[in-house]
Amino acid sequence: MQKAVVATGLGVLTPIGNNVETFWAGLVNGRSGDQPITSFDISEYRMNRGCELKGFDPKDYFTPRQIRRMDRASMLAVVAAREAVADAGIDLQNYQGRIGVILGTTLSGMISAQEYFRKILCDRQDRALATNLLEYPLYTAGTHLIDKLGIEAEQISISTACSSSLHAIGVGLDLLRTKRCDLVIVGGYDPMAELTYAGFELLKAMSRDGIKPFDAERKGLVLGEGAGILILERQEDAQVRGANIYAEIAGYGSSSDAFHMTAPHSEAAGILQAMKMAMRDAELSLEDIDYINAHGTGTKHNDAAETLGIKRFFGDLAYQIPISSNKSMIGHTLGAAGSIETIAGIISMNKGIIPPTINYSTLDPECDLDYVPNVAREQQIRAFMKNSFGFGGNNAILIVKEVE
Repeated sequence: MQKAVVATGLGVLTPIGNNVETFWAGLVNGRSGDQPITSFDISEYRMNRGCELKGFDPKDYFTPRQIRRMDRASMLAVVAAREAVADAGIDLQNYQGRIGVILGTTLSGMISAQEYFRKILCDRQDRALATNLLEYPLYTAGTHLIDKLGIEAEQISISTACSSSLHAIGVGLDLLRTKRCDLVIVGGYDPMAELTYAGFELLKAMSRDGIKPFDAERKGLVLGEGAGILILERQEDAQVRGANIYAEIAGYGSSSDAFHMTAPHSEAAGILQAMKMAMRDAELSLEDIDYINAHGTGTKHNDAAETLGIKRFFGDLAYQIPISSNKSMIGHTLGAAGSIETIAGIISMNKGIIPPTINYSTLDPECDLDYVPNVAREQQIRAFMKNSFGFGGNNAILIVKEVE
């Protein structure tokens, strides 16, 4: 039997709260982070809204020299990690075990890269700051995190589009089970970047009217930014040090549709495969799942495919399981979505409250399940499923359950 892996520390930065406590308060109260974009000039774009962080000032967390040398993406990852480490109550500088840092992202240092190429291509400068490009690679945020926490660690960077951070949690789970690591810092991060915003506008994937997951009137996603970091350990190790244990990370499944660069498989084949793998890994039955934290992007095809996958996997039970999309409040935080929403699910399980899917008003015959519309709901959760799906057909499913 595999050793149980548990979550002992949580940290987040989101458009509705810059720590776990305020994030949770925003979720249960159905608060929306959707506002006009302020971080770059939006005047020439068709869209003008997004879910940016509110009240996040890098000067509250970093020195001026650190700010000059760090992309916003790295800042988000480090701040969320610091909260998670403090929450876990662990002295990493004196920790004797092997540490892993596994982070997922789609953009990494995109903002720094934008500045570099803007100076070269638009401003026609002969030279641009090389430090801008040093912040661009995917591994940079993990390097900053390791440095700022003062630790030695194995580092793995994952980029599988919007499923990146859920894959990062799954990889961390495997590293602990195989005893390659004794503690892992896992999760994801992504900033609001103009180049990404422009790309999604070009794809016509964004909504003018807010994000409305699973609603018949849904017209697309709203981009967000943020970070979500978890501390994972083997249960026996966490108990020895008297840690507060939130939940067990019980199962992980992944798949690739190999169907289309942006659209999900029309019959949800990859989603179904990943769900089967995760449930088999968790050694749970369909009846054990009390809640599904959905990917729920608010796009026509993605929400329909996710609903179809749930129906195909759970059968008639699908109509009895509450489902909600945190993206209705925080927007689509891309590579950070899976980890932020896993943290939301873990708190839901601990509090016995399911956050709502806000902005829901009109039933879609293709999406006819229980999406916990608009108002939070009290309910015991013994185990939940977390779904994350990315461009390129990158699917990840996580099963989280109460600690035995």
